[in-house]
Amino acid sequence: AIINKIRGNTEVPEGVPAGLTLEVDVTILPDGGVLEPVRIVKSSGDPRYDQAVLRGILRSQPLPLPSDVALRQLFRVTHLQLHHEK
Repeated sequence: AIINKIRGNTEVPEGVPAGLTLEVDVTILPDGGVLEPVRIVKSSGDPRYDQAVLRGILRSQPLPLPSDVALRQLFRVTHLQLHHEK
């Protein structure tokens, strides 16, 4: 659900090639907000894509959280891989 929401809020610039992957660590607050800065673990190699995804993450607040309180603790720092496909 988190990845789908971020994808829906990410505007990838024209000319960014398909097949890129960006890895980030996101600290999610109890209300679904995002603690900035989002940490890039592994760049996609294209700064245009990286920045588009970072903006998409911030636009996606509040992020969806599991209803189970115990599971929410596991989502505090979340490692995400976002793939760009045309």
